[in-house]
Amino acid sequence: MMLMEHLVRCEMDSVDITTPWYKNCIERLQLIFLMHHVTIQQCMVIMENLLFTAGLDPHILAVYQQFCAL
Repeated sequence: MMLMEHLVRCEMDSVDITTPWYKNCIERLQLIFLMHHVTIQQCMVIMENLLFTAGLDPHILAVYQQFCAL
């Protein structure tokens, strides 16, 4: 949610999204996927239906898709 809010705010203000905070959050999300891959793999269908849908911002969805490609 916070990443989505950041992206919406940046778009509204015509500001670059790649702030240090954004980069840190994306890297943290990648780390969480890697650290908890066993649990996440068990819940992937649920996560895809509830969180990582086509309506999600492509920047965030790309992190999930990269994890799925591993």
